[in-house]
Amino acid sequence: MRHHAKTISLYIAGWFLILCGVVAGFVPLVPGVLFIVIGIYIISLRSVWVRGHLDALRTRYPKINSLISTFEVWIQKFWDRIKTIWKAALKKIKR
Repeated sequence: MRHHAKTISLYIAGWFLILCGVVAGFVPLVPGVLFIVIGIYIISLRSVWVRGHLDALRTRYPKINSLISTFEVWIQKFWDRIKTIWKAALKKIKR
């Protein structure tokens, strides 16, 4: 059950970020592409179809491969920090 809840929450977060990126594309000074890329990456964590397309991009465009790899490392570190903060907050609430 937890696995399904995590998958659904990742899909919701990913699509929300993609939607924000599309909307931000019409607003000056807001990097809409960044939101779209983060949303696609989050969805690719659970979607085989999206992961396959990212792999195809990596094969076809080697420069994008290094960019995607750098971004994946960055987002993984960011996600680990968020989980650490969340766990610490839950511990404080339980006390």
